Amino acid sequence: MKRKTRIFAVLLLLFPVLILFGGPKAQESDEYSREFFTGTNKTTVRLALPGNDFDQKKFGSVIQEYVNETGNSVELIYVVASGGWGGYFQKLQGMIAAGNSPDLFRVAIEGFQIFYTRGLVEPIDPFFDKYPAQRAILQDLHPRLLAPFRVDGKLHGLTFDWNNVVAHINLNILKEAGLQLPPQNWNYATFLDYAQKMTYTRPDGTKVYGAAVPDTFFIGSCWLFNNGASVLNNDWSRAAINSPEAVEMFQFLQDLIYKYEVSPRPPVDYNQLFINDQIGIQYAGRWLLRGYDDSNFSAVDIVPLPTNKSPVAIFGSGIFPILKSSKNKDAAFLLACKLASAKSQAAIIDNSGISASIEVMDRMARNDTFPKNTILYRQAADIARAVESPPDYADIQSAFDRALSRIWANEATAKNALDACAKEIDDILALSR
Repeated sequence: MKRKTRIFAVLLLLFPVLILFGGPKAQESDEYSREFFTGTNKTTVRLALPGNDFDQKKFGSVIQEYVNETGNSVELIYVVASGGWGGYFQKLQGMIAAGNSPDLFRVAIEGFQIFYTRGLVEPIDPFFDKYPAQRAILQDLHPRLLAPFRVDGKLHGLTFDWNNVVAHINLNILKEAGLQLPPQNWNYATFLDYAQKMTYTRPDGTKVYGAAVPDTFFIGSCWLFNNGASVLNNDWSRAAINSPEAVEMFQFLQDLIYKYEVSPRPPVDYNQLFINDQIGIQYAGRWLLRGYDDSNFSAVDIVPLPTNKSPVAIFGSGIFPILKSSKNKDAAFLLACKLASAKSQAAIIDNSGISASIEVMDRMARNDTFPKNTILYRQAADIARAVESPPDYADIQSAFDRALSRIWANEATAKNALDACAKEIDDILALSR
């Protein structure tokens, strides 16, 4: 899933809950936007989620269905936080520490271990014995996407959505360069050939670059996976960011900027250049599709990232886990199941995400949709590897970002920057043992 970065210190203001009647209504504050859905019984499930993750009208319609089906009331707490996922996780921890916990909450895979290692999330396996009809939902969720949330044999949530990384190809530039869509099994040599042929200056003086370079932990990790490398070792106990395979990959990408001159030097807005027909290849999952639609830009198709080793897709996913502090665990479990159902995922998730429901993915993966190679998103689920997300994710991601900045600024060779990054990551991991 697309990922949002650093944890910033945030002052948390706590507001009393005002129960309103007569249907869903919203309250606003500097910290939260609240929406209340009133049922017929005395149970109220409090659900916290970022304020900008989903269309609130679509999300609210599913919540209203749950209220109608169960009689339970629901309080949605749209958390207002700077700093992306990090700021949101920080606020959630503040709510929990202050005794103002929701019953369940939205969490991306990058933050799951923060809450799991602190013993804050409730295993949900026993609830399936109490509510066996809900097992059908569990069977519909892709097992590879569920796996990161099953720890020590216990499942801690139902996967709702996910994202991966593929190469987005600008078809206008491809046509100008006289090229066909790259093969799906392309390697670094073929990629470089495309990038060089898609780098040129138009008669009006406009510079066109063949390719971007990765600018986030999530995208960079996928490039690493496709070259047999990773940020961490298999058990996340040591850094692996300076392995020969990792150095090879980052040196190749640094050379795209300074040796081959087929990529602009960061920081630049790759997506805007892409939409402006000034960059030929960028990397993302489905999270850019909504922006393409908003810009009326459709000259895009997708292929897997180039690889010199075995092809691997990356995934980041999200769930709605139940907090152990909840006094309404059964009602929260039923709401989590409602959200995880194929019907709800199809109603809520737009083209900026991918459903974790196999049924919905199979309906989405058609080549008559946009982009034409949409089926690659479905196929990726079967070979996807989860983004590395230890409890120290935020600090490790920050160390990764610093190394990336040095490499892209040509302040250090890939090897020197990654050696320093590995030492920094090992120090971070040592402190948490």
